[in-house]
Amino acid sequence: EYAWTEKQLYHGNIKPDNLIVHSDESTLISDMGLARKDPILDPATGRVVEIIVGTPNYMSPEQVQGSQHIDCRTDIYSLGATLYHLATGFMPFADTAGETTMQRQLYDCLPNPRDINSEISPALAGAIVKMMVKNPDKRYATWDEAVTDLKRAKTSRQVVPRLDDTAFSTVKPLASQT
Repeated sequence: EYAWTEKQLYHGNIKPDNLIVHSDESTLISDMGLARKDPILDPATGRVVEIIVGTPNYMSPEQVQGSQHIDCRTDIYSLGATLYHLATGFMPFADTAGETTMQRQLYDCLPNPRDINSEISPALAGAIVKMMVKNPDKRYATWDEAVTDLKRAKTSRQVVPRLDDTAFSTVKPLASQT
């Protein structure tokens, strides 16, 4: 949230390996090597270079497509994929690799986390679904929105986030989300 709000930087590679959780439950994000503010330009031509970087199992659809319009919502998607992995024990699209995994981020769905682990709260499952909506315009628009719902999921103020009727998520929604 800080990197985006203060510097308009997106991380571009949020995944479990890049999270450091301390004993006080504070979390740090490591490996800022792919963090970007603007598209990468070829110095010789001044044109945008289409470089697709990230870890396929956690990449947002807009990353997969090499979009020039990437912002904090790509990291929100990747955090949703990370939470999916941590909550279910299954990495998204772990049965495929590379290009195939990236294509699956565009078109395929994963089971709802509660179908794999019934101990996951409906609010957390709902937040993961909303974080992983394929169209960034239908996803959480800001870190503040995502963090608010994640905090609610952690407390007794559980609210299952509602999805826009036209939102298509990588994760199958709960019946109460549709």
